[in-house]
Amino acid sequence: MNRTFVVGDIHGCFDELIELLESVALQPDDFIISVGDIVDKGNKSFEVYEFFKNRPNSVVLMGNHERKHVRASRGETPPAQSQIITGLQVALPIALIVAIVTEMLMGGYGLGGAMNTASRFADSRGVFAGIVEIAVIGYAVVKGMTMLRRRLLLWHQEALAPSTV
Repeated sequence: MNRTFVVGDIHGCFDELIELLESVALQPDDFIISVGDIVDKGNKSFEVYEFFKNRPNSVVLMGNHERKHVRASRGETPPAQSQIITGLQVALPIALIVAIVTEMLMGGYGLGGAMNTASRFADSRGVFAGIVEIAVIGYAVVKGMTMLRRRLLLWHQEALAPSTV
């Protein structure tokens, strides 16, 4: 009896793939479909690739991880570019918050220091202006990173997805 199995997100975890296929008593005439992401993360991506390449009754669909490596092999973009941009999207707003809080606590001369001084003199308009400035700067940072992501990662599915901004 021919059966069809669909697997996905193997990510180089060859031993786990074999264990999974053994648990269903895979037969030579059974059909396996991988719905992408056979590489990255695990340390046996090559073995996973070879398994599907050498198995007659199997099909591998290209996922975003494979697409990333194909584009890198063509020299179109570094393979880790999407992860780098995601890291910046997370790190820049956090850095902004840390800088402002540090200025407030340490009495700096920047935006945090100005807000602290305004609060000491009960200048609610000055404090509110500082809050608005932080919001505008934060929005500009997030919007700028979103635009950068869309421009640099035209090939990536995340570039076309709706953003939080």
